[in-house]
Amino acid sequence: MRYLAGIIAGSMTKTNVLGFVGGTNTPQVDRGVNACYLGAKSVNPDVKLKVRFIGSWSDEQAEREAAEKLIFEDGADTILLKGKVSDTGIGMKPEDIDKKADEIEGYYFKDDFENYGIKVHALKSTSRLIGAYDLSDKAKALEEAVKEGNIDYVRDNNYELISQYRSYKDLLKYI
Repeated sequence: MRYLAGIIAGSMTKTNVLGFVGGTNTPQVDRGVNACYLGAKSVNPDVKLKVRFIGSWSDEQAEREAAEKLIFEDGADTILLKGKVSDTGIGMKPEDIDKKADEIEGYYFKDDFENYGIKVHALKSTSRLIGAYDLSDKAKALEEAVKEGNIDYVRDNNYELISQYRSYKDLLKYI
């Protein structure tokens, strides 16, 4: 399975940098990392794999932080995981999507664009971590519009963002 995940990641990456987050460095995990890397290399000879271990198999916050560091510090654009968060899509659980979308819409309808921007920022980061780049790009554009005070842009594009976000509920339920 890890080899196949590597093939998918190697063919998806735009930066040729993949990230792998693992709980602890064990021979079994090393085999998984190597399988991912070999799978990625089989379809993309230029790919590099950056690995971070967090020392735990159940610390969702540490796993999320390690994934963010792989993206923002190491340049990874696709993250492979082995741990608790990998079972939940980095916090984008299908059963939580409606609740989080409702929170974003709640701030939108109250014209509370400060908190709206915070929630959209979180969605941008979470979407990027699972490879939902189109959703992440939409969230980023809305976050920037809020920062610039371009509320007309937010009003014109919020519905599309929320609709696309809610569509992930069906996509992620099979993972």
